[in-house]
Amino acid sequence: MSKGTINRVIIVGNVGADPDVRETKTGQIVNLRVATTDSRKNQQGQYEDETEWHRITVFGKTAEAMAQYCKKGNKVYVEGRIKQSKYTDKKDGTEKVSVEIIATDVQLLNRIDGDSKPSATKHAAPDLDDDIPF
Repeated sequence: MSKGTINRVIIVGNVGADPDVRETKTGQIVNLRVATTDSRKNQQGQYEDETEWHRITVFGKTAEAMAQYCKKGNKVYVEGRIKQSKYTDKKDGTEKVSVEIIATDVQLLNRIDGDSKPSATKHAAPDLDDDIPF
């Protein structure tokens, strides 16, 4: 039970590199780097882009779909929760914080290989075009 709190994030951005796929005993884990960009006016009145990079971790069937279909440059919708971890840097011994999004839903928002249908999402959807009788 959530005890009256919410940890939910939604981003829409561009994948910065091909997915990093790892195999485990329980299935695949996919790590994505996703960039979101926002524009704001600077003191001179000119718009400047601010890009944030997000680390996304995907598990299960969604990870399998991302491993198969997701590529650098794809636009993605990601929904999940924020997870923060502390670790000690091996180089200089300082304590650092890592922030990632544990994805519960990832959807590719552009087409796969020029196909005219939207790409695979959370679960592979059946092709219904052939089943419509009219």
